[in-house]
Amino acid sequence: MNAHPGTEVNTVNAIVLAAGASTRMGRQKMLLEFQGQTLIQQVVAQISSSIPGQVRVVYSKHSKAILDLKWNTSPLFIENSFPEKGMLESIRVGLREVVQSAEAVLIALGDQPVQRPSMITRLLDAYKKNTDQIIIPSIGDKRGHPIFIPHRFFKEVLSSYDDQGLRGLLHAHPEAITMVETHDEEILRDLDTPADLERFNHMVSKQSDKTLTTS
Repeated sequence: MNAHPGTEVNTVNAIVLAAGASTRMGRQKMLLEFQGQTLIQQVVAQISSSIPGQVRVVYSKHSKAILDLKWNTSPLFIENSFPEKGMLESIRVGLREVVQSAEAVLIALGDQPVQRPSMITRLLDAYKKNTDQIIIPSIGDKRGHPIFIPHRFFKEVLSSYDDQGLRGLLHAHPEAITMVETHDEEILRDLDTPADLERFNHMVSKQSDKTLTTS
């Protein structure tokens, strides 16, 4: 598989979307703190432990404070200069960086607080068995994140679906989708509002109490 003649494409990379303005949350989501680190640090750490290639974080003027954080991992940072264009623009910014070097990318949400390495490994294993397929985790008929997109769709995403985002790609190629069924509801959970954050903190607190009472 070649992106351009003579260019070998042989790595699986990750693109973490972290360019949003966090308007509904009322403060920058990427800087929310969980268990001694920020949300974006937690997400990148989870992904970095599971993906063989480079993790790239797409940020914007809204989230550039993440550049000042102390990172235990070594992500690359790419600026989205036009975050008002929406999530697809961030995906495109990331894809342009890897179009010549990645055989596939994991598209991950920076505001999805739990991205279990075990789940990502299952998705990666499914991709290795179906390298021309889009790999999506699901619970029943509900699709979640993160998702794998193979190289053959990069140019299509870069040039199409301005009004639809990745949904346009999925609608155009239903035959190219492999679903990975799970019971892990975290594939559906992201943090958009203070109510989302309160529910998540309550869930974490209950899990911590359960651990303490059973240890």
